[in-house]
Amino acid sequence: MDSASILSGGAVAIFAFLLATGRDQYRLRRERDLRDRSVVAAIREEVRANRGLLENNQELLLRELKLLVRHERLVNPLDPLGTGFWELVKLDPPLVLQGNADALSEVRRVARLSGQVNEMLRSRELYRTTSAPDAMKQAGLASLTGDTEMGSTDKMLAGYDRLLVTFQGELLQAIEQLEPALEQPSGRWRLRLRLTRPGAVPAERSA
Repeated sequence: MDSASILSGGAVAIFAFLLATGRDQYRLRRERDLRDRSVVAAIREEVRANRGLLENNQELLLRELKLLVRHERLVNPLDPLGTGFWELVKLDPPLVLQGNADALSEVRRVARLSGQVNEMLRSRELYRTTSAPDAMKQAGLASLTGDTEMGSTDKMLAGYDRLLVTFQGELLQAIEQLEPALEQPSGRWRLRLRLTRPGAVPAERSA
């Protein structure tokens, strides 16, 4: 076999290797792209659902604050928030968030506030259910005396409600700041993914 044939065969082998490597890299990038899209879609849906729950809870709490003056309470418990989205981000953040420090910080803030709100909801619900008999006695006394002053248990519940209204309002604002980062147009999304590959320089955020 002459040297030309050897060189030709070597070139073909190298070309085949590079082609296979490029194809594998493309497949891996595409799989990562699809996975990131799925993760961000899951985050977006849970955040949207939480916003709806928060708005409903806010309305119920403001209504109960008015009811407590009459020694009345809401019957149904308030709905807790979903927090699974943070586990998705914490384990392997999508590249579109890795390249946007502000968005990743907002996700972390939303997750932290969601956890705090859920803890307050659980604490409030425990207090509401265990203090119900005392509230019923106060209501019965009020019906006889016409006294509209809140008793100690109702004042405590009102304190829970006001605290939740404050924290839920802060969480709603954090969600409003986060949502634009989760709504990436397809073209811009692809650009971010290319520019946030490991070792690449993240793209500058537009104003």
